[in-house]
Amino acid sequence: MIVARRADQLQEMRQSIVRELEDIGYFGAEDRVAVLADIDVANEESLARCVAATLETFGRIDILITVAGMAKRFAAEDFPIDEWQRVPSSWDLVRRAVDAGDGRRRRR
Repeated sequence: MIVARRADQLQEMRQSIVRELEDIGYFGAEDRVAVLADIDVANEESLARCVAATLETFGRIDILITVAGMAKRFAAEDFPIDEWQRVPSSWDLVRRAVDAGDGRRRRR
């Protein structure tokens, strides 16, 4: 599952991933790479929708890779703590994804 806040970011990325997978001999990738738009990983409901759609499509989450972040520009010593806490960390996203999927996990 590839997710982003905007749909226009996804289709080109999806096609690139499918091409790369097929180049290394993973045929059928076209049917196995899904996309989901309008996901804001800083929003609990949005993240829960993402996890639910992933579990519905694939049955489980094996790997979670995130490049989510926010562009905030402050000197380190001046960075307001409330702004710092709004920036999701990778571990926080993993924990929230697991929490969002709790009770809906299926095993293959």
